[in-house]
Amino acid sequence: MLSTPNANQTHNLIFDIHSRVRNLRHGYKIWNRSSLRHGYDHRSRSHSEAPSRTQRLRWLGMGLLFSFALLYLYTVRYEDDRRKSAPGGGHRPSAGPVTIVPATAKRGDINIYLDALGTVTPVHTASITSQVTGLVTAVQYREGQFVRKGDPLIQIDPREYQAQLVQAQGSLEHDTQVLEQAKMDLERYLVAWNRNAIARQQFEDQEKLVLQEQGTVNNDQGTVQYDTVLLSYCHITSPITGRVGLRLVDPGNLVTAGGSTTLVVVTQLQPITVVFTISEDDLAQFSSQIRHGAQLDLSNRQP
Repeated sequence: MLSTPNANQTHNLIFDIHSRVRNLRHGYKIWNRSSLRHGYDHRSRSHSEAPSRTQRLRWLGMGLLFSFALLYLYTVRYEDDRRKSAPGGGHRPSAGPVTIVPATAKRGDINIYLDALGTVTPVHTASITSQVTGLVTAVQYREGQFVRKGDPLIQIDPREYQAQLVQAQGSLEHDTQVLEQAKMDLERYLVAWNRNAIARQQFEDQEKLVLQEQGTVNNDQGTVQYDTVLLSYCHITSPITGRVGLRLVDPGNLVTAGGSTTLVVVTQLQPITVVFTISEDDLAQFSSQIRHGAQLDLSNRQP
């Protein structure tokens, strides 16, 4: 296998050829001068044949050497140009032996990946605001924490709403007893009216009084339920399962009912939607796979 010389080797070769040509010329001049000193007559035919024949042989040798040098330089230049024009700049890294292992051919699916820019959009995002007015006493989550539905997030001072609930429960208990008393009087009036001891109007008035007390009790029950709901608003829990965002409030902050200040944001992560665009040329592949009930796997590739 022939190795291509580099630039330094080519330069040394040219210099060596040039030196040999100069030495040959110098040797011919020395021989010519020495022949003159020894009385050789160049005009004579016998003595002129030797130097002329030797001169022709030397010039012929120099011409052959020069021709080989030009051919060699042309070959080197052609190889360099061909390697530079080849892909990769002609630099072929030295590789070790390649191991070939036989394998059994089989049929199967080949994964085809298409790169596309997409936007991840959650299905549900809950921005929680306060439904009661009060001071924040505790923040029970960390930024970026994964929470489940019903996990406590924020605690608001519940004492005011507990007092309202106790008051409503007391009114309900009072009106319930008044209703029971009215029902007892109605039973007595019924017995007396059957004996014609009282007028029918007095009996009917007692019936309507019982109905009034029943309405009062129903009203008190609604008040108790309303105060119970307000009290539950003091304990803010996660409405969905997801990840909590930034911490927006601190203990000691005053929050108002119906305010626009967001206390915490919970984002659902599973399931989640990804919106991306693909080229029209690849749309046919997706459509055929979806029609056959195939599920497309999405993976996030870092740039």
